[in-house]
Amino acid sequence: MDAFANTLLGFVKEATVAFGAGALASMAIVWLAKTTISTRLKQAIKSEYDLLLESHRNILRIESDSKLEMLKSELKSKGDVELERLRSALNIEAAERQVHVAGLYGRRADALHTIYSLLTDLQDKLIAYVNVWELTGTPSKEELRKEAAKSYEAFNKSYKPLLIYVPATTALDLQAIEAKARHAYNRFAIIVQGKQTEEANNEWLKINEFVNKDIRSALSALEDDFRAMLDWRMSKPYGGGHTAQDFPEV
Repeated sequence: MDAFANTLLGFVKEATVAFGAGALASMAIVWLAKTTISTRLKQAIKSEYDLLLESHRNILRIESDSKLEMLKSELKSKGDVELERLRSALNIEAAERQVHVAGLYGRRADALHTIYSLLTDLQDKLIAYVNVWELTGTPSKEELRKEAAKSYEAFNKSYKPLLIYVPATTALDLQAIEAKARHAYNRFAIIVQGKQTEEANNEWLKINEFVNKDIRSALSALEDDFRAMLDWRMSKPYGGGHTAQDFPEV
């Protein structure tokens, strides 16, 4: 038996002796009523506290969910605005880039066309000038010399500023062609023209090979460069030794 039961039993015994059975019964009823009321009151308070606590939890959860949804909505709205701003900026940049690239390739095409035209004319004029046969009704050798000199000056004056638009190897080839063309022109006028010597004949063979072979090779390289530029995404090398990657997108 626990301590409370022992205490209660002792109290009952003492009350029975002091007040008799009737008084004891009354006291027991009062005590029992108080105990019952106290227990029920505690339970009611606990129940009300639990209800208030659960209600407070629900309110906090609702407020938290509401704030979370507001935050999500705000972040999504800001994200959508930022995404649209970024998309718009990228579209503008792409359009500007397209215009820039189109202009750049247009200038490259013009540069290649100009150099090719000038070099073709120079080759034609040199072939006519260094030809040892003079036919009746054709321009004199002096006239052909002047035409060749004029064509060389036009080429030499125009091609240099355009070298920036061609691949590096082509630029080096063109510079070599320009120097050799000047050399061939001068050597023909000094050593070959009007001479019937072995030295003149050997020099003419060298000049003829340069005019017909070396210049033709340079023209072929320009043709390949131009075709590579038209389809710069191709990676297969062309005959001139250049690929579309020599013309990267800017």
